[in-house]
Amino acid sequence: MAVLRNVRHELFVVAWITGMPASQAYVKAGYKPNPANARRLTRRDYIIARRAELQRVTAVGVETTQASLVAKTHAIYDAAMLNEAPVLDRYGKPTGETRQQLTAASSVVKLEAQLTGHLIERKDVLVRSLDDMSMEELRAELEKTRALIIDH
Repeated sequence: MAVLRNVRHELFVVAWITGMPASQAYVKAGYKPNPANARRLTRRDYIIARRAELQRVTAVGVETTQASLVAKTHAIYDAAMLNEAPVLDRYGKPTGETRQQLTAASSVVKLEAQLTGHLIERKDVLVRSLDDMSMEELRAELEKTRALIIDH
């Protein structure tokens, strides 16, 4: 399927596939805010087809990028393990000995795990409503925030 003839419809689909809600994508495409019309537009066959096509093209690009990055990590790992680095004395002169670059190889393994989704770093974030906090808790939070701002 080619680019949609209606430019606003094409802009709507492009904005919509980026994760923007349909009502916001509708406005971004140049229409006046109207959530009902935005929903109606999402149900049109040619809009659905164009969205699927753009998502397919995007997914192929991401897959290719991930595959190329993984290939590069393999090359770096091989270089780190095969090419031994010279051992230097305390003055920076080679001693004649060599060793594998295990730290570099370890970093590459971690990077590859992140790229392929095998290693996910998570953070727990506790969010509390200000309405549920006492005055002492609010003051403590304010002081923490001030300290962060001053440190940066």
